[in-house]
Amino acid sequence: MRLYPVDHPIFAQRIFTDQTLINSLRTKVILKHHYCNETEMWAQGVPAVITISREIREFRQHYNATCNKFDGQFDRLHEAMTRNASSLPQQVVDIIRSQLVIQGAVQVTSADIYRIVSEILDAPGGRMDAISVALNSISQQLATQQHSVVSDATDQQTQPSQVATGTFHMWPDSESIHSVPFGFEWPSHTTNTMWNLWFLGDRSKRIWPFKNIIPRFDLRGKLSKSNRCRTKRVMKKMISIAIAGELISCEQDVKPINMQSIYDYSYPLLVQSLYGGEMPMRPQDININTLANRMPKVTGRRPRVTRRRRQQIEQSEDSEDNDDAGL
Repeated sequence: MRLYPVDHPIFAQRIFTDQTLINSLRTKVILKHHYCNETEMWAQGVPAVITISREIREFRQHYNATCNKFDGQFDRLHEAMTRNASSLPQQVVDIIRSQLVIQGAVQVTSADIYRIVSEILDAPGGRMDAISVALNSISQQLATQQHSVVSDATDQQTQPSQVATGTFHMWPDSESIHSVPFGFEWPSHTTNTMWNLWFLGDRSKRIWPFKNIIPRFDLRGKLSKSNRCRTKRVMKKMISIAIAGELISCEQDVKPINMQSIYDYSYPLLVQSLYGGEMPMRPQDININTLANRMPKVTGRRPRVTRRRRQQIEQSEDSEDNDDAGL
């Protein structure tokens, strides 16, 4: 909060205008966060920004002192390593001579020399052992970093164009095999994300394309089954739009190579048909369940279904899911 306007006469005083005077008083300013041992008082009224400036100044001094401390150390280390490497062959020869005693016609073979050199290299706590440990540590760190960078780059480049290789999962409370891990919940994301999951799957969880998931065996809970139903409704609508636009003839024509272009064609038309003149500000961020809830539903009284008829319907749905998944 400003106490005085910028044109107040107090700011025309020498204490605010003379840079030399200001610099001379820098070391004499006691900050409010510090205690004066001479007066046994805490300083008050100095803005906290001065504390930050002081910390930066102290850090700069510490940094400069550290740089001066280690200045030239790396050059000296390089010289020492070069000197030791140059004298290493002579050291090896001296050690071999000290351990080999030639008596009469006993022949010194290359295996003897190899054994001695190996003992020197593998000696615990020796110079070569320390160098080997350090090099292995550096190699492992570099390998980990390179693998991480390559993996991230590969994921970014191949995510939209590779179908996930799924696997069968075993649940602790079930003897059957499932296409999703135990505890899986059907996600609720944007339409673009669900489009990719529907046709490509989730490689991080080792789940094949979500269209292959059979809700009767792989989903638990009403919410997961409801979200899956909404996702399927939107997917089928977008496929029908693409078929009407003659981009494809059926859902099996959707491949990793053309799925993005199909999405770019179908999604704007779907949003326009559902929102009309009230287009949202960011249509790409619409949740797929929001779109599904806007789609027209069949109204009317639901007929009474017997147990036998319900089983026939479930078998029919399972057969339809298998056809969609290409099983």
